[in-house]
Amino acid sequence: MSKRDKTIESMMSAAIEGSQIVSEDMSADGVSTADLIAEMTSLKKQIEKQRSIIVSLKKDAMSDPLTNLANRRVFEKELKRSIAVAKRYNRQNALLMVDVDKFKEINDTYGHVAGDEALVFIAKLLTKNTRHNDVVARIGGDEFCVILNELSCEEDAAERARKLTQIISENPCKLSDGTSFYVNVSIGYQIFNGNSEALNIMQHADSSMYNQKDISNSI
Repeated sequence: MSKRDKTIESMMSAAIEGSQIVSEDMSADGVSTADLIAEMTSLKKQIEKQRSIIVSLKKDAMSDPLTNLANRRVFEKELKRSIAVAKRYNRQNALLMVDVDKFKEINDTYGHVAGDEALVFIAKLLTKNTRHNDVVARIGGDEFCVILNELSCEEDAAERARKLTQIISENPCKLSDGTSFYVNVSIGYQIFNGNSEALNIMQHADSSMYNQKDISNSI
């Protein structure tokens, strides 16, 4: 490595650490200090840009682009982690499966943009009305999942599913164009412990959700 390269490397390291190197006699191989500082500044900007791109890519890989909730990939990892924690500490947790009722009618009546806004509306209510250690995810279309960690009892899951259903149904979804309407959801749940398997948990929660939907449709 030449003396000039060593100088640039030293200046870059100092810049990354938040230091500023300004010296009148700092030059190498006939290159002025000003040129070295300009080159160092340019390289620093490139590094910061690459870091920003990496952060953005990581976020895109983990979140749903519409709602900013965890995506299906993250949800599946979190469900497995919840099972492992339940096994380690002999706990019981629950999975809530949430599906929007008559979502096609919302799209047909108000348009697909309104449908997207309804999904964002539901995502915000689910996030606002769950605990920080729960996991809220959108797993596709109009389906959401909520992992309830550290349940106090089995009845807790049923009660929280009921409350979330009520909260969503009682709050009007206000669109950006001023239109508002009410949205209903069906929520099923499945209790699980450390001996449960992720696929079985999801299947039972899904079945429970459809049972709730049948009940709602019959009223």
